[in-house]
Amino acid sequence: MNEYEKKELKTLLETAQENNSIIWQDVITFHSPWVQKNGLYYSHTHKSMENE
Repeated sequence: MNEYEKKELKTLLETAQENNSIIWQDVITFHSPWVQKNGLYYSHTHKSMENE
């Protein structure tokens, strides 16, 4: 990232902060073998229990 890009990103983050915007999001992930072993994901169909 060059200096211009850093300054531009800083400006965007400051603007987001001033507007009380969410600038990140939580992500929850699981270890695939565990999810498959517990019947929550079916690798052969690429579907989760939620999709049923």
